[in-house]
Amino acid sequence: VTHDQEEAFKIADHIAIMSSGEIKQIDKPQRIYSSPASSFVARFLGLTNIIKISEQDLKNKVTKIDGTHHLPIPNQIPKHLSHPCILIKPQGVKFDNNGNLEGVITKLSFRGLLIDIQIITNNGTTLDFELTTP
Repeated sequence: VTHDQEEAFKIADHIAIMSSGEIKQIDKPQRIYSSPASSFVARFLGLTNIIKISEQDLKNKVTKIDGTHHLPIPNQIPKHLSHPCILIKPQGVKFDNNGNLEGVITKLSFRGLLIDIQIITNNGTTLDFELTTP
């Protein structure tokens, strides 16, 4: 038993994420990080770019992240979720000149090898990203 996430991910074969005495997810560390079972587990891991999607979004297989920018919805969203959402990992984006997501950079923190960027999109969605320093 540990409360140190980094230690748990380094040494464990399986990890159980608990809240109020209830197991929220138990799996291999790589699987928990790549596919958190709930928004609670994602937030617990520090993954905060959680976008709620509607039933219509699910049917159309696309959602709007900033009111205008369309984001495809993967096919593997579980049907049992009462509040479907998608997760954009902080390391899961690439910035380039062809992008069209609009917003305001509200935080820019240099951490040596990495740069933390926070963006508030035109519809008020806050997104956090972690980029490798060029």
